[in-house]
Amino acid sequence: MDKDTLDKLLKYTDRDELVMLISVLSSYSRSGEQWLMDWLERNAAGNAVLLAETKILVQWDTAVDIIGDAEYGRNYRENEIFVSLQIIADICSETDLPWDFRRGVLMQMVQVIREGSDYADSVAETAYALCRTDEEKLYYAHMLPENDPNISKVAIQIYRECGDEENYLRLRTMHLQYGDEYAEIAEFYRSRGEYTKAASVAEKGVRECSGAAEKLYEWIAAFYMERGEKEKLRAVYDTAVRRKNNVFAIAEIMYRYSSTYEEKREYVMQAFRECSFCDCRHWYDECCKVLNEADYKRREELLHDILRNKNYDAYLELRIEEGGTDEVLRALQKAYRSVFRNTDREHQLTAKIADIYPEEVCDMYLSECTRLCSTSNSKHYQWTVDILCEIRDILLRNNLDRKWQEVFSSFRVQNKRKTTLIKMISTDKRLNENVRKPVQQTML
Repeated sequence: MDKDTLDKLLKYTDRDELVMLISVLSSYSRSGEQWLMDWLERNAAGNAVLLAETKILVQWDTAVDIIGDAEYGRNYRENEIFVSLQIIADICSETDLPWDFRRGVLMQMVQVIREGSDYADSVAETAYALCRTDEEKLYYAHMLPENDPNISKVAIQIYRECGDEENYLRLRTMHLQYGDEYAEIAEFYRSRGEYTKAASVAEKGVRECSGAAEKLYEWIAAFYMERGEKEKLRAVYDTAVRRKNNVFAIAEIMYRYSSTYEEKREYVMQAFRECSFCDCRHWYDECCKVLNEADYKRREELLHDILRNKNYDAYLELRIEEGGTDEVLRALQKAYRSVFRNTDREHQLTAKIADIYPEEVCDMYLSECTRLCSTSNSKHYQWTVDILCEIRDILLRNNLDRKWQEVFSSFRVQNKRKTTLIKMISTDKRLNENVRKPVQQTML
């Protein structure tokens, strides 16, 4: 219906009836409701509180509808739930809304939380944003179900913030699973001067925690070292190793606090055995720094084996530094013959030996180019062009100009039917710069 017709039809309509009509129409369309909210935001700024309350109700209705759909497997609008909940939290932080309104929305959210929705923890965090004073927060915390570990975290946080130590200890003790949770309650006891209880909880965590033990190990190490009880820290280490519970974290801590050569040797080797893929070269170097010459000689093969098994690229890089370039070349040639190559993905290793074995490295790169351009993929074609540029640089840098001309010409002939690739090669300035001609000696 056009605007003029609508104007004529509604000219004598009662205002209350128009309001009812707008309300009904907006309820049938979310986009229409959003349009109405945008209009009100521009034209009803004088009633900011009512507008904020209306926005919250609209967003909460949206979230409830989507949560209901998700319960039946229709979760294609899942992200909209988090958007709506975030908007509600933002409005509450920006606008001073009366408690009666906030409490009404809070009760609706608590109902969703109690029903055990998959989004209950997100709703619980948003509900927390509705509370301003300690009294309001405690009111909310008392309504939360205590048997759910994820939901109880919100109540635990509230009791801790508001100084309700009795309920905090009761609920925190009820839900002790991870190392950082044991560390939290141990620090609580320590802050109150109850050192025996603090140590007891921490030691129990070392024996029983299900993961996330780093913070617990850090806490208990600092606690025992401060009190001069280093022998108890060794018992923590033995327990962690026996349980295989984040052994690297405790080994790194023990290494940091070690004072004798024997201690450093034991813990640095343990840290190296347990470290991650990314950190293994650092810990190899740390072993070399700690071990004396005799101990290093006895353990050299073992250290190489550990590094090789953890990070093959790091091992090959080490062998290059040690002068074992022949071994590295053989290993890389074998790797490049594999279709699924994980070694030297960024050419970081071949680049280091390219000036020692320029032709061998270029042969490996050519085999990679052949695989890349076997499919009509423009991204693979671009990678092929980039690798050809690397080949060109290596050969020209090593005075193998004729070899480059032969390789480049042969590659273009072999792939002449790949018109897109040939066009990319022909237009790339890096590949088409003039190559110096070989000097011809003439007899005088």
